[in-house]
Amino acid sequence: MGLWQPDPTFYPSPRAAISAPREKIAFVALLNGEKNDRHDALGVVDVDPTSSSYGKLVGRVDMPNAGDELHHFGWNACSACLSPYAPHPHTERRYLIVPGIRSSRIHIIDTKPNPLKPKIIKVIEPETLATRTGYSNPHTVHCGPSGIFVSALGAPGGDGPGGIFIIDPESFEILGKWEIERGNLGATAYSVPRARVSQNYQILDNFTWIKGAHTLKFGGEFRRAWVSAFNDNLERGLIEFGPTGLDPADPVTDTLANFYLGSFCDPTGTICPGFGEGNTGNTQRTTYNNGLAFFAQDEFRIRHNLTVTYGLRWEYFGPISEKNDLLFNFPGPFTANSQLDQVGSGGLSGAYVRDLNNFGPRLAVAWSPLKNTVIRAGYGIYYDYVPQDLLIANYTTVAGIATNPAGPQPVLPLGFNQGPWTGTVSGPVFTAIGGPYPIFVTTHNLATPYVGEWNLNVQEQVSKGAAIEIGYAGSKGTRLTRLYDANQDDINTNYGEVDTFSSNSSSTYNALQVQARFSRWHGFSGFSAYVFSKSLDGASDGIDFNFATAAFPQNSDDLNAEKGPSTFDARHRWTTALNYAVPVWGALPERLAEGWSWNTIVTVMSGQPIGIITGDAIVNADGSYNYHQRPDLLQGVNPILSGSPANGYINPLAFTEPMVNPPYGDLGRDAVYGPGFWNIDFSVTKDTKLTERLNLQLRFEAFNIFNHPQFALPGGSIMPTGGSGLTLQQALAQCPGCFSTQTPDVA
Repeated sequence: MGLWQPDPTFYPSPRAAISAPREKIAFVALLNGEKNDRHDALGVVDVDPTSSSYGKLVGRVDMPNAGDELHHFGWNACSACLSPYAPHPHTERRYLIVPGIRSSRIHIIDTKPNPLKPKIIKVIEPETLATRTGYSNPHTVHCGPSGIFVSALGAPGGDGPGGIFIIDPESFEILGKWEIERGNLGATAYSVPRARVSQNYQILDNFTWIKGAHTLKFGGEFRRAWVSAFNDNLERGLIEFGPTGLDPADPVTDTLANFYLGSFCDPTGTICPGFGEGNTGNTQRTTYNNGLAFFAQDEFRIRHNLTVTYGLRWEYFGPISEKNDLLFNFPGPFTANSQLDQVGSGGLSGAYVRDLNNFGPRLAVAWSPLKNTVIRAGYGIYYDYVPQDLLIANYTTVAGIATNPAGPQPVLPLGFNQGPWTGTVSGPVFTAIGGPYPIFVTTHNLATPYVGEWNLNVQEQVSKGAAIEIGYAGSKGTRLTRLYDANQDDINTNYGEVDTFSSNSSSTYNALQVQARFSRWHGFSGFSAYVFSKSLDGASDGIDFNFATAAFPQNSDDLNAEKGPSTFDARHRWTTALNYAVPVWGALPERLAEGWSWNTIVTVMSGQPIGIITGDAIVNADGSYNYHQRPDLLQGVNPILSGSPANGYINPLAFTEPMVNPPYGDLGRDAVYGPGFWNIDFSVTKDTKLTERLNLQLRFEAFNIFNHPQFALPGGSIMPTGGSGLTLQQALAQCPGCFSTQTPDVA
């Protein structure tokens, strides 16, 4: 419930709360201590000393079920809504969140309009709690700046640890585990503060010369990309604490204790849910690169029904440079003795070797053997520019070759000091640490990525206003970009992790394409198209933003094992967009009867791959942590569950933890596909001509007219429990990444 002004019961400080008017009623739990069928209740007690009913029970609401054992309940909102990090001051303190510690039910009780007669408006059943969080026995309710936090004592089967989950303060839907959904106590430390100014310059010209049956085209282009930016990633410092078993019954107290103690691990060092990390150094860089291209093309009309187009394009994408020579890279192939060298200032002449061999031939044929038939075929090679972001702002331990721990302006990692944090000793919380440091490099011969594309299709006009087309399209990507750790086996002891940006990946794409087009055909205009395709690659991107699985491998020594479906692969896709002009109905007045049309857009698509990982880290010999471990697939068990993805889509019982050492799972990259998608939009329009120059259109639009639920891909970070003896419900309770609870637009 929203208010125009902040709730008057919210106070910005404890002093203001103490000075506020006293409460006149109090809500208390009325428990049934006997073992009978009598239900617990929420009581309303008069606590106004001036009232004639002072100290008496003046209202109550009975729980709908027996055996709840109501526990520490709380409000949906409180003064925490004034928090500057998640301000919700207009949320009304109105609803009580009342958990039953024995039944695992949670009751939502409305205290208005009459607080003496509260009403139960919603009951969250224990099955819902278990499915969404994996917890049971809710214990204590805390209102927070962005949600309702509830501590729970255990798992549904009674054999798992408790935790904290979040309830939305307005819809009262369970959002998930706090351990998964939590935010920061302060502002984020990733990539802030940061700023960027980009400038792009382009000079180009084209020339066309028509001579007889030939149409000749020539042209050229010069490009310059200039970026001035800084990205102080982790320079604010990032510290995370979690429960380590100090107080198993209350993970909130456990976490707070570790916060005050500055402890990341339990006393044995085996449970470490927390960490502290930071960076220091000036990250201001001014980078630029130049590009040049020329092309020549001839469109040769050999006959009236046969045209051949051929041409050649040459592309040059210059290596990235930095205004003050602050880039560092290896001068040659990576070896045990490789040392970073400065680009410029008497060091390397370029960040990597120039690629001058980017020649792209093109050939296309259009032939009309029959009056209403056209056959088209083509082939071409196309080169692609590597964006600067992938080289200077990647999602890796070191963001790029511009911020390596070397040179006159190094960016260095910092270590956390427990003593200054707790105040037992003086000094800074973060201080410099010794090497070897992680670094970011490119391969010495970083080549320009390119793709060869080919197609063949037949178009046929079947009648006036209607045509069909069937065709095949294919492509092969070569020298595509990816990431890997060149020092995974600690070959070079001068450095830790050596994140390497390279162009040694590839891809293939094959597709059958069928399309029908209409133009005023029996009143219909629009198209309907179907594509059956398959896209495979070794890496689908040059960056793993937010720990995705598109660029970095499970095992940098076995890149061939990464060959699999592209992250964007969708085997089937059908799209239809139609407009139907409704005939004029003569029984109605002309202005009312004409101008009507029906419109629809239909989209049906099969699911895309899920990047399934275990969530565990592979500790490499160079000291780095690789969070791209895939599980082993248990043969004979379907990895996909039936039913709604919101109740579980990935089957954790179909996977096991890798048993080999090093622990690399045998599940192929992107081997499991997510839920499909279908959607129908519909609209009705009425066009009315008011004057010669003025038209009026009335529209009725319905998006997703059948209200079909659409689900995004599950998170994919799973807890493999195959062969563990757990039930499916117990296994899902430990696997939040197995669910899909978001729509594609939100995710």
